[in-house]
Amino acid sequence: MAGIPDTTGTGNNFFAGSHPAVGGGFPPNSANPSATGTAPEPTPLHAAALAYAAAGIPTFPCLKDGKQPATAHGFKDATTDPAQIDRWWQAGDFNLAVEPERAGWCVIDIDRPEFPTDLDLPPTYTVRTPRGGWHLYYAGSLPPSAGKIAPGIDTRGVGSYVLVPPSVVNGHEYTVVDGMGTAPVPAWIVERMSAPTAAREAPEGVELDTPFAIETALAEIKRRLAAGLPIEGDASDNRTYQLACRLKDYGISQHKSVEMLGQHWAPHFDQDWLAAKVGSAYRNGQNEPGCDRPLTDAEAFGPPPAAGAPADESPMMPLGHRGSALRRMEHPPIRWAWRNRVELGRPMIAPGDKGTGKTTLAVGAAVASLGGVPYLGEPMERMPWLILLGEDTYRRADDMLAALCRDMGVSESVLDDIHVISAVDEAIPGGPTLCKISTKGANSAEVAVEQSRFMVERVIPLLDELRSGGPVGFIIDPLDKFVEFDRNNTYVARAVNDRWLEPLCRGRPGLTPWLNDHPSKAGMKDGFGYGGAPGLVNAIPSFLVLRKKLDAKGKPIVEECMGIRQVSLELEVMRVKEAPEVKIDLYRIGNSPLLSLRPAEGLTLAATMARVIELVEQYRVKGQRVRCDAKSASTHGPSKLAEDLQVDERSVRDAMSALCAVGIYEHRNAATNGKAPRDPGGLMPGEIYGTASEWTVQNLYKVMQYRKPALLSQGNEQTPPWVQVDITMPW
Repeated sequence: MAGIPDTTGTGNNFFAGSHPAVGGGFPPNSANPSATGTAPEPTPLHAAALAYAAAGIPTFPCLKDGKQPATAHGFKDATTDPAQIDRWWQAGDFNLAVEPERAGWCVIDIDRPEFPTDLDLPPTYTVRTPRGGWHLYYAGSLPPSAGKIAPGIDTRGVGSYVLVPPSVVNGHEYTVVDGMGTAPVPAWIVERMSAPTAAREAPEGVELDTPFAIETALAEIKRRLAAGLPIEGDASDNRTYQLACRLKDYGISQHKSVEMLGQHWAPHFDQDWLAAKVGSAYRNGQNEPGCDRPLTDAEAFGPPPAAGAPADESPMMPLGHRGSALRRMEHPPIRWAWRNRVELGRPMIAPGDKGTGKTTLAVGAAVASLGGVPYLGEPMERMPWLILLGEDTYRRADDMLAALCRDMGVSESVLDDIHVISAVDEAIPGGPTLCKISTKGANSAEVAVEQSRFMVERVIPLLDELRSGGPVGFIIDPLDKFVEFDRNNTYVARAVNDRWLEPLCRGRPGLTPWLNDHPSKAGMKDGFGYGGAPGLVNAIPSFLVLRKKLDAKGKPIVEECMGIRQVSLELEVMRVKEAPEVKIDLYRIGNSPLLSLRPAEGLTLAATMARVIELVEQYRVKGQRVRCDAKSASTHGPSKLAEDLQVDERSVRDAMSALCAVGIYEHRNAATNGKAPRDPGGLMPGEIYGTASEWTVQNLYKVMQYRKPALLSQGNEQTPPWVQVDITMPW
């Protein structure tokens, strides 16, 4: 097996030790290889290619800042000939790639934001990829695969290639993070890669090439193209074969598969090669054609009972347990989709008034779940998500997802496991309704549940595909856009959970529906948050309410300072089984869709002081006094200022006290002569009033630090970067 040469200029020989190098060893610093003689000094990538060649490892060039081969035959053109490498790099600077198998390696490609600590992956030579994932190099041989080890974990080896350091993609470099020698490929990976899966049978007489099967197949091709066009050498054989097998599973005939792949998947490939690949999938693929074909309503839920059909008279088996037996039983712990907020595998509902951010609350949960980061202080189950948007376009969804990834520090690679359907942009046959729930009369308890074609033929197959036997999140935003029901009828409202969502979850363990809902104005006013009969929220396991926080006058608390706009929100966990009922203060800051547990930097005591000064001076110009202790509506005190500034009264009182403490103002009590007041008192210019041309937040912070630092320590505020410790004030 060949060793990897030092391509970093550090003098370290990667894969040293028990794995001998080809060609008698590595150069101590391959940044200046002798192979170039007196030629101009090569670029780092050119030098790396020559170093690999000197080590006996064939390489080939890929396009600059990309992964596509720069030669006609990709990895098949790889060479150790220095003259050929020089000719390539004379045409320009390229990225660098190798076929792992020809060097005796196989590569585990982890495209996740966090390293999978739950898998037994022994330490080995490791490269960090531009997308934030990892390439683990092992000694051994593996075929290329996608997701067979685990979701987001692929393999590269025989008939495939990987880019190597110091290649750069989208401005980010492949970097070595562990230069140790290569460990043997774990036996469990070899076993898993070779283990067959159970074959799936198609129902008798299944029809192929139905219109919806073709539509589903086209969507599958589009989804896989999002990972990039098939490129010769970059696992294109394996990707095309897997896609052909999937089209076969959907019920696409061999002839139609060749036609669709030639038109939509790889029109740049030889059509005879595609036909051979599809033929191999039909001959060797273990599943029968149509085993995963789209289902009709009757197939999914069974035909409706015939009129007058006899009732089930089978004997009732004994049910239940004695209380003493329950005490001896081992009850499984609750699995959380979002700890203490949402139970895994059960429905939840989250009403929220317009503009609160209920959509971003739900979509943010999906991004945090896949990114492996806590969401609003609590961990989430990692799982894929299907998001149905009834009020947002794909453009809006794209902006929201990108901003959430950015603000959470999560790699955009997680978006591969989020499937979005916008009912605004899509022309859905029959409309976007998922389910219609109705009753025969206003007081009738007999309820009919009718799932739509959209639900049965598109949404359910998508959920099953995303699940792959594991959990999946399912966001419906908003509820009334996708479900037709009379929310004022208790029986119908309860049936949304009991007759539709809960059976859906029982048939698909781990399915977690998240319903966003528009509340009634009365519901938001009384704090309950839900509008209509309480049947649904009484039945559904998890009930959260997102609302705007209001001031004493019933107005939303919106603060603006230093160009930052902040809306104060409250998330109330009203009912979640075995979890405390809590209220969580949240903030929407600026243009970020991410809800925050902390207020914006700058909306501090100093910021409130600056706003109070501005308002006090406005009153002083009008000849009006502001008093620190005024409570009457006829005077201007903390309550009136808080109303004008749309902040809480306590913050205003603290700001007024701080302004007096540092000497900008002083507070005079009213002077009286008998019963008639001679001086109303109030805030008057203090010792340092007027010493600054403008009392900015920065200046006020410095004044407090200089004269009354205890004011800052009481609030546990950290010194902002714009405050200098060695300040000099004019007094």
